[in-house]
Amino acid sequence: MAGIIFLYLIANFIHIWASAQNLQSLTRYDAGLPIFYPATANGFMARHGWINHEAQKANAAIKLKHNQSTISYPLRPLAITPPIQPMNILIIALDCWRSDDMNARNTPNMWAMAQQSTVYENHYSGGNATQTGIFSLFYGLPGKYWNAMLGNKKSPVLMDVMKEQGYDFGIFGSAGLTSPAFNETVFRNVDNLRLYSTGNSPISRDTNTTQDYLNWMQQHQTNKPNTPFFSFIFYDAPHGYSVDKSQPMPFQPDEDMDYLTLTNNTDPTPYHNRYRNAVYQDDLLVGKVMADLKKRGLLDNTIVVFTGDHGQEFNDNKHNFWGHSSNFTAAQTHVPFIMYWPNKPAKIVEKTTTHFGLAPTLLKYALGVTNDERDYSIGGDLIDVQPKPWRLVSSYHNFAIIDNNQIILSDYNSKLQVYDMHMNKVEKPELNYSHMAEAMDELSRFYK
Repeated sequence: MAGIIFLYLIANFIHIWASAQNLQSLTRYDAGLPIFYPATANGFMARHGWINHEAQKANAAIKLKHNQSTISYPLRPLAITPPIQPMNILIIALDCWRSDDMNARNTPNMWAMAQQSTVYENHYSGGNATQTGIFSLFYGLPGKYWNAMLGNKKSPVLMDVMKEQGYDFGIFGSAGLTSPAFNETVFRNVDNLRLYSTGNSPISRDTNTTQDYLNWMQQHQTNKPNTPFFSFIFYDAPHGYSVDKSQPMPFQPDEDMDYLTLTNNTDPTPYHNRYRNAVYQDDLLVGKVMADLKKRGLLDNTIVVFTGDHGQEFNDNKHNFWGHSSNFTAAQTHVPFIMYWPNKPAKIVEKTTTHFGLAPTLLKYALGVTNDERDYSIGGDLIDVQPKPWRLVSSYHNFAIIDNNQIILSDYNSKLQVYDMHMNKVEKPELNYSHMAEAMDELSRFYK
């Protein structure tokens, strides 16, 4: 027993020192150890000059407010001047679509549309997972607000304004809309919401989803030809490395993904090729959607956006990360973003943009909302791009501020770690506390 007590005291003395010095190699595991309540004595350590003030300042800067449940969203009533000739809006998203896999060979149909669109070359999702990625796209807010929007039954301002202006909605999620609960958040106010797709594999569901969209479009044009429409098509095949072997598979050799066999020395080529084939086959389906719009003459008044919810890593950073939801490097967050806007010239935007900017852009330029975007979003304008020097990104249980080529990572209990852009630990980070304060304000600004 004496030995156990001695070890317990030693462990706590070590933790007191580690906390004062912000030795994250020790303190980062606190939350993961059951029934471990380590001691701290930062006040005592400070009085004796034994504390790392810069590290403590960094932790204070990234501290979140707790007990936040009610929200004020939007912050002010919306002022709207509805357009005389409203435009249709179509968003097409591919689950796990990496930015570097949007090209003439991998996605020929979307590449062709890109040649007459605005292409955002440095565009990032607001998350590294589906829930936070799609949430950031529609709400223009960080994923930290998910539970508040769900609990307060708040749909996005973007969807609310389109409903008020009489839009017809066609929502088509291949993997379904109940997990994550987009039916209770993003699309909660859509009547007769289509929740599920039929099919025994992701690519078969994608195929059936496309046909369901085409059938809906036929009905819309037959019954409501003068009513503007909003449609969202969300494909799933890349997420599941799912292909139809009766269809072209131009990337070889390819192999189905088995995460249990992967190591840091695994050659990613065959797995990445299977993923590329899934993206390619989804692009064939997108080609049918675009051909239908052209046949109906709808491209003259339809805004079309192509993007991904998040990226997909194939051990790009050589730390044995595969897939997504595990870090906030470019491999998991840098996504294609192509916006076709009728009568606007094609161009390439090299400035950094994010998913947070889509909702403000559509609300301002297509739907006539005149409020400052800060009333309902943290995003900026994708037409007149003025990027912040930092950006936010989040997952289910943590978030990061990307600033000064550093990933400033924190869980929602303010445990801070800093990495470079390839997930190598930065022991002596250069932190801009002003930027961190601005970012933290965005994580709480809509709470009451």
